[in-house]
Amino acid sequence: MKVTFTSQGRGNHRVQVFDPQGRFILQWGSAGSRDGEFSQPQGLAIDGDGNVYVSEYGNSRIQAFDPQGRFLREWGSEGSGNGEFRTPQGLGDRNYWKCLLLRSLE
Repeated sequence: MKVTFTSQGRGNHRVQVFDPQGRFILQWGSAGSRDGEFSQPQGLAIDGDGNVYVSEYGNSRIQAFDPQGRFLREWGSEGSGNGEFRTPQGLGDRNYWKCLLLRSLE
């Protein structure tokens, strides 16, 4: 499975999934701030179970989805305190797929 996200302008924020041969499988997401919606997605990571994590610059949060694109949970909000993000830029995988926020601009 190959997962990518697209942020084409302000109205086409989505995650797309392709098979190893590059054939389109599914997509989810749209512009907005509700569960499953995105505002300027910047980073994407996948854990060992195939769950997808997306960091959003515009909504200052991270959302988690199952491999079929169903919303699981979100965390974070705008700010500089504990549990808050300011325009998160990316996600990475480390130590057996542990999700790690790489960078958050102040």
